[in-house]
Amino acid sequence: MIITNRTPGPAAHLTLGQASPKVITLSLIYFGFVGALYGMQFWLPQIAKAFGFSNAQAGFVTAVPYLFGSVAMVFWARHSDATRERIAHVGLPLLLTAAALAVCGYMDNPYVTTAANPLHLDGVAGARGLAAGRRSPGFPRRSRDQGGIRKRGRGEVTG
Repeated sequence: MIITNRTPGPAAHLTLGQASPKVITLSLIYFGFVGALYGMQFWLPQIAKAFGFSNAQAGFVTAVPYLFGSVAMVFWARHSDATRERIAHVGLPLLLTAAALAVCGYMDNPYVTTAANPLHLDGVAGARGLAAGRRSPGFPRRSRDQGGIRKRGRGEVTG
């Protein structure tokens, strides 16, 4: 019987990385983030139409949150850079998103939901501007690109 001193291959490192509580927690956070973003993109026009808006009015109502979101993304990223703080600048917008989604889910008044939708997108856009393309400093350098997989930005993954 020959005993060799072999190092584990990339598959073993990938499995260890996926079992990490940090990876699982961050994956759940990212799942909620992407779910909120795609939920807004897919369902907001139908929600606007359900409140009785015409096609043109629904288009304008749907565009308003994105205008606010683009301004919020630039402002929030600049504030994060000025204070050199990242965790709260990603966490607070996601909490704002959760609160705005709760308001939208429980209110039947179109004016309240129209006011809450920009807050929802502001939270998603503020967190997205900081989270996209950034790697967590809590992970060791070796585990950032395990198995040749890298995060590219808006949810895309390359191998």
